[in-house]
Amino acid sequence: MSEVKVHKVQYRLARQLKSGAMISTATALGVAKDRLKKIEPKVLAAIEEEFARQDAAFADLKQGEAIGLIRMYGSTNRLLGLAGGAHRLENMGKAALSLCDLLDAQNGVVPADLRPIRVHLDALRILKTDLDERDQAIVLAGLTKVRTHKAQQASD
Repeated sequence: MSEVKVHKVQYRLARQLKSGAMISTATALGVAKDRLKKIEPKVLAAIEEEFARQDAAFADLKQGEAIGLIRMYGSTNRLLGLAGGAHRLENMGKAALSLCDLLDAQNGVVPADLRPIRVHLDALRILKTDLDERDQAIVLAGLTKVRTHKAQQASD
């Protein structure tokens, strides 16, 4: 008859809970913020790459090519994720989400009026800067108006 060996996995979190070697929430948040600060330059470089992709996709849209909508949406979706890499880019993330909503509403058809998309692209670049919070709120409110106006046009 063969012998059965049982191996119990030791989880690090379980060990920490048993030992009481826990750190405070404030300390954990501080460590996380420090880590985000370290990756921020890479995040900003990746954002610039996405801006270049958006410019290329916008050129496709100007030519009436629907593939530009797909490329623009993909790039904007990536920007939304990158905005989470730095706290100061939170409003840029909101603008990216707004642009995703606008692009999704096109249902794969290149709009005749590309100005709402251009306004969003410009807003993304503005919100990447160190603009003060009040001015960022004004930019976001403007994007909401653009989206609302565009939605009203579509329903007419």
